[in-house]
Amino acid sequence: MKMRKILEKRAAKLKAKLQTLEERAKGETLTRDDLSDIESQVEEVTAELDEINDAIAELPEEDATELGDVVEDLGAATDEIVEEVTPTEDPEPADDEQRSRVLGIIGKGISSRGEEKVKKLSQRSAFLRYLAGRITPNQARSLGVGFNNGRVLVPEELAHEVISYAQEENPLRKLASVHPTKGTQGFPIQVAKMAANNPKTERDENNKIPFTDMEFDDYFLDPTEIDALTKITKKLTLMSDFDVEAMVLEELKKAYVRKEVYLYIHDKTNPGALVNKAVGFTGKGDNKYLKLVQVKNALPTSLRSGARWLINRAAQTELESLLDANGNPILKDSGNSDFEFKLFTYPVEVSDHVDGDNPETPMIYFGNFSFFHIQDVFGSLEIQILTEKYSDENKIGYKIYNLSDGQLVYGPFETPVYKLDLTTPVSGE
Repeated sequence: MKMRKILEKRAAKLKAKLQTLEERAKGETLTRDDLSDIESQVEEVTAELDEINDAIAELPEEDATELGDVVEDLGAATDEIVEEVTPTEDPEPADDEQRSRVLGIIGKGISSRGEEKVKKLSQRSAFLRYLAGRITPNQARSLGVGFNNGRVLVPEELAHEVISYAQEENPLRKLASVHPTKGTQGFPIQVAKMAANNPKTERDENNKIPFTDMEFDDYFLDPTEIDALTKITKKLTLMSDFDVEAMVLEELKKAYVRKEVYLYIHDKTNPGALVNKAVGFTGKGDNKYLKLVQVKNALPTSLRSGARWLINRAAQTELESLLDANGNPILKDSGNSDFEFKLFTYPVEVSDHVDGDNPETPMIYFGNFSFFHIQDVFGSLEIQILTEKYSDENKIGYKIYNLSDGQLVYGPFETPVYKLDLTTPVSGE
């Protein structure tokens, strides 16, 4: 018998034991000694149930024969639980508070804290096996995997993995303001500025507070479908010696991040993309060092506490080649685990995702990137398996979909992010 079946059978027996104890705890003639004995037995049973559920959660998809000693480690202490309680000479009735507490413990034991965890792991495993073509859609549905118009819904745990991967790889996700929502309605962002009054005399009925106009930029994010495609050879899906499921998921993560980065940073059709909304800054003169100083000081002081540099490797090479008046590099190693470098005391984030059309062109952004807003819609991550579309290539396509939006949003009174151009020639050259 498979180890999973053995453990599940044992768990079922323990839950049956808890139900028996529950019936006894509800008895009208229950004494305090009876209740104390029941509580002791319940604690033993629930402790073993927790161990069993943890052991089941750790089992791989296939039978884990190497974990054959798990049952022995769990023991059979509850088999020896005494079913009858020896009555005392002068029994004292149990009060309602004690009874409620014991029944609460029993209820938690029957529901079992590990059950939900095991269910999620089974759903995750079924989803990955379906992606690899190891089970049919009907089998996947029976194991809790959801479908929507031919697309398979990514389980919550795996959806978190995809978004977490995007957060690690997409530099804007590290620095932006992220707004998770349950619905597709656009997340509202309002940037406003109100004029203040400074009266010289005390206000009275003849000197009332005047109406103050409010200027604002009222903006709603608009989650749209981001889709990305990856292809796997059919030959690979048939190789049982490889973890095909992990390969497929890893490629889907990479494909999604590439598409998301393009939308947030480079997409000319996205009005809020960094390339469109960051304010261009050329500076004065031809001294690159002074241009960096100028763009740093162009940022309003109210925004500097959260300011960052966001650059590509070409810009990193350019900056590492610049020296200050003492001949020391201006881009210094900060020794900070979060950011490798600092420039004029501000952290520097280096990412290839900032590259433009030509990776050799330095790309330098500076500002407070919390003004970049991202909306993620819960439960919208889906995958479509394209078996026939790429059959002439002997491949299977996997298309991932997600509802999201990313926009740099700010009002007319402050500029949070600048894009520095170090290549603009000085007029007259």
